[in-house]
Amino acid sequence: MLELGGNTIDNMSLEGRQSITCLAMFTGAITAIINPDERALSYIKERARIDIEPLFSDSDATYASRHEIDVSALEPIVVVPPSPADTRNLSEVVGTEVQVGYLGSCASGRVEDLELAADVLEGHKIKNGFQLNVIPTSQEIMEIAAKKGIITRLINAGAFISSSSCDYCFGRMGVMRAGQRAVSTGTLNVRGRMGSPDSEIYIVNAAAVAAAAIEGRITDPRPYLKG
Repeated sequence: MLELGGNTIDNMSLEGRQSITCLAMFTGAITAIINPDERALSYIKERARIDIEPLFSDSDATYASRHEIDVSALEPIVVVPPSPADTRNLSEVVGTEVQVGYLGSCASGRVEDLELAADVLEGHKIKNGFQLNVIPTSQEIMEIAAKKGIITRLINAGAFISSSSCDYCFGRMGVMRAGQRAVSTGTLNVRGRMGSPDSEIYIVNAAAVAAAAIEGRITDPRPYLKG
């Protein structure tokens, strides 16, 4: 069991918290928890079918170990193929040519991810020959993104939008061919995950997927983000 906390977690969106807890298994933990705050409880109360008393860590709880991370020192991260355990700084692979982008999955594809990608793509077009598949995580998210104009912005840049599905994540749709490389917000980059076992998957954030779609190569997305 992994417990996450601190100022960064407190200020993180609920969507961001879902992403980080969803990926806890890659740390070796079975699952991860975050103590609920008012934002989380309000979100749950709108959707819960039964009343459940929230649980919190004891003030005197003891832990097997504690690790503090200074997030201000972090830079964009990439998970390089073919192992989800091989995490590096994005700067190490900047310039690598890619042909496919996937923005979706249970760990991404939410409103803030779609909006971030749309912000990067604003005023740009997807590079000729690059295929960007955008799959909102749920129909509810698709509806919200459409009402906010995010879907239109992505389409105008040249993205292909599909309804919520796991088909792109495991290669049933948008199948990668041998020799292709993808940037993906999915959870796995093992061989054959999205098609041919001779293709490669680089796991990055939504902004990096959008930046790669513009340039056709792995790119630091920060210069594309105003402010």
